[in-house]
Amino acid sequence: MPIEHGAHGTTTITGDDGHNVFRLAALKQALKLQAIGIKVMRGRSAVQAANGMGFAGRTVKKVLPQVEAALIEAQRVCVHIDA
Repeated sequence: MPIEHGAHGTTTITGDDGHNVFRLAALKQALKLQAIGIKVMRGRSAVQAANGMGFAGRTVKKVLPQVEAALIEAQRVCVHIDA
């Protein structure tokens, strides 16, 4: 299913592929913020969330490259449509 970009700046995410891209992009940003000392999630670190999604590692330096590679692959699979 595609990610549709509307003429007025709207974005519609449909299907599993689009949701996977969104989740990975949000996780990537959370890891970057955690790297500079900002905790995004209450009670859990972004590394713990990444571990729950199947990525291995205990530090941001080990998990972030894995998430970025998965995001690039997920974006390759997902179709973007400009309206």
